[in-house]
Amino acid sequence: IIGGQKYVSASIILRVLTPVLFFGFPAMLLGWPTLGAINQPQKVTYSTIISAIFQIVGLLLLAFVNQFSLIAIATIRSITEFVLFSSRVLFCYKNRKNFN
Repeated sequence: IIGGQKYVSASIILRVLTPVLFFGFPAMLLGWPTLGAINQPQKVTYSTIISAIFQIVGLLLLAFVNQFSLIAIATIRSITEFVLFSSRVLFCYKNRKNFN
């Protein structure tokens, strides 16, 4: 555990945020270093906007159904990171002919 016995309750939240670590780094690599290199910077922006809209809608939905908690927010954040990663993978796949 990160900070001793009094941080045990935070381990649940850290566990829920694990996908952010798993999908975050590849999503960054597929952004400017990959899509930018094949002259598709607008796809980087689109994927960021798509994931931001997903995040906002998710948080508003949590607030609307009165389930606004740290675990719910962490879950939405993890799913948002997967959406970002997935959209960038899709854009890379659609533009695979530009990789020479």
